[in-house]
Amino acid sequence: SSDLHSEVCRRRKDGAPVYLELSTAPLRDAQGRVTGVLSVTVDITARKETEAALRASEERSRTLVEGSFDLITVTAPGGTLTYVSPAARELLGYEPAQLIRTDINELVHPDDRETLRRFGRELRAYRSSTRFRYRARHRDGTWRHFEAVATNLVANPVVGGFLGVSRDVTEQHRHEQLVKGQARVLEAIARDAEPESTLAMIVELVESQIPDSIGSVLLASDDGTLRAGAGPNVPAPIAGIVAAGIPVGPDSRPC
Repeated sequence: SSDLHSEVCRRRKDGAPVYLELSTAPLRDAQGRVTGVLSVTVDITARKETEAALRASEERSRTLVEGSFDLITVTAPGGTLTYVSPAARELLGYEPAQLIRTDINELVHPDDRETLRRFGRELRAYRSSTRFRYRARHRDGTWRHFEAVATNLVANPVVGGFLGVSRDVTEQHRHEQLVKGQARVLEAIARDAEPESTLAMIVELVESQIPDSIGSVLLASDDGTLRAGAGPNVPAPIAGIVAAGIPVGPDSRPC
């Protein structure tokens, strides 16, 4: 008494599956009595195969993204994170859900935010993708160095934002700083630079290898005190104490 729709799978003579969509509707006379049935069969095999291929592709993409060691994100044009891959747990210490709807600038180092905005403007204006480095805050408060490739997929209805793939290069960056710092120190020694300048380079080199550290070099004076040899980042109050000289020896008192 009503229209019916169903899908069935049959086998061709060669054994290959064929998917059929069946539609039936009653035929009625002028008085509304059912006098027959209209049946329409449509081969929907191609559509089913396309749908299956799409599901397989989506599952494959999901597996690749969720299994990647790189941080994969989607950022809306306004700067809000709309997708964060599971790698965020290992790389930043956050659950992905904790970062959704977060402004990306809250994670990026203040000194790198303008760089991020500049590349964002370039992506919007004329570039389809770009590569850059930035620092992101780990949940423990430390800064991690990342190298990222960003692609403008704002017009893609599935993505609707900037796709970013970020690789943790913290150890690589630290090694690069070490090599550059060693080269500067050796060059300073070779050109017989001022000892204070060379010592300051050594202190800064050590600080670059130990996050959030402040180093200094103290030199023993002829008067039996320790005085600052180098400490470019030592806080002013401490630097003042050291500048006055720190007594050493059995008769000295704690400073």
